[in-house]
Amino acid sequence: MRALKQLPASQGELIMNTLAQEWLQEGRVEGRVEGRVEGAMTHGQEMLISFAEERFDILSQDAIGRIKMITSQEVLDNLTRKAWRSESLEELETWIKRLTAGINL
Repeated sequence: MRALKQLPASQGELIMNTLAQEWLQEGRVEGRVEGRVEGAMTHGQEMLISFAEERFDILSQDAIGRIKMITSQEVLDNLTRKAWRSESLEELETWIKRLTAGINL
């Protein structure tokens, strides 16, 4: 900041405006990335729910709620693999409860 005070006023304003624009741009980029990650997570959750309902006809509201609360891509991927391998709805819902045990509904 001391260096800015030594510059003529017009140059100091120009530098501050440029910095502000750069910070805004960085914020926009971070926001887009976060939005994409969140969108991918939501899509993965919906796909898992659709797959489980297609395969087993129905999924409990508790299981749906737990899936929608997942915030880890690793947990979602693991649960999706378990859905493919599960022999029954009961087995899948047991996996859902195990893998989302720390989630409070």
